Amino acid sequence: MTKFFVPGTSREEGELVYARLAAGCGREVPLSSDRIHEIHWTQDSDSWVAVVGETLRGQRVRVRRRGGDYIEISDPLHDPATVRAIFPGTPFMVVTDARRLGSFVSYWNNPFAAAQPTHIVKFDPV
Repeated sequence: MTKFFVPGTSREEGELVYARLAAGCGREVPLSSDRIHEIHWTQDSDSWVAVVGETLRGQRVRVRRRGGDYIEISDPLHDPATVRAIFPGTPFMVVTDARRLGSFVSYWNNPFAAAQPTHIVKFDPV
């Protein structure tokens, strides 16, 4: 398991930044045992993964006809936004480093609501 952290912060300021990110999502600060490190979810039939400290990644599966058969083709999906925090709830909220006017364009708003996760990995509780 991974120890809790907020990317781009020191250990001391991490809790304060995390509380601000939670407030920005309209969420309470989760207990240490409920803090989310990674989620997997489906959005518009694409599979996505958000891991704190990593860029968003996903997979799109398309069905094509080849000859008389149907085959599945898998295309990787990438987004330059780095995940800063994930908050549980309905829906789960994901906070990234994306800015509306920044050096890169993200497919996702910031923060954004993720559909009900199909897989959840929590941080190691303190």
